[in-house]
Amino acid sequence: MDEAIGALTAIFGDSFRDELASSQERLSEDEGREASPIIADLLATPGCLDRLLRVRHILVHEQPREKRTQRYSAEDIPRFLLHAGHFVTALDWVLVAAQHGSVPRTQSAMNVQAGQERSKAQDELAVLRRGTAADFLDPKTPLAELEHHWDRFCELSARVRAGYTSEAHPGTMAPLLYATEMTRLICWRIEDLKEQRSRLERHF
Repeated sequence: MDEAIGALTAIFGDSFRDELASSQERLSEDEGREASPIIADLLATPGCLDRLLRVRHILVHEQPREKRTQRYSAEDIPRFLLHAGHFVTALDWVLVAAQHGSVPRTQSAMNVQAGQERSKAQDELAVLRRGTAADFLDPKTPLAELEHHWDRFCELSARVRAGYTSEAHPGTMAPLLYATEMTRLICWRIEDLKEQRSRLERHF
């Protein structure tokens, strides 16, 4: 386990042990509430897992035939499973915290978060192309017409992805699917515009 913790520290940084010790579910609906760490005892859990790995090595590589050489009892198995579950769950939430900060639990919260991410991407795109979708509704120039059709493409693609074009009820996931597809396409457009600008700057 020392080697495993060392490898994870190299990946997550020197604060990994502290983050693991305080790791808890990071659900956006629960922000501001007190929660207990997933690993109650940071000494007991690695110690138990270290023993589990040693037992595993004996069983797999030494294949003991006699009980006295197995080095574990049936009572140990629930502890192995409990501490292994706590460690994996805590590590998973450390990764979630590193990547996202917190994540929503309910569908409505997921929809709201996806909508916020879409709005953020739209704001960045508006700065790059100097206008929002509303500004290109009545295009007067070829460039404005290009942006107008791009917005229509994004909108229709996202509506198809979410099921809004179907006669059937699209379901509670539809806003999430719509916003996610919009964000994906907008981010692609942002990168495309940045690449175009970079090419122009290299030529002049």
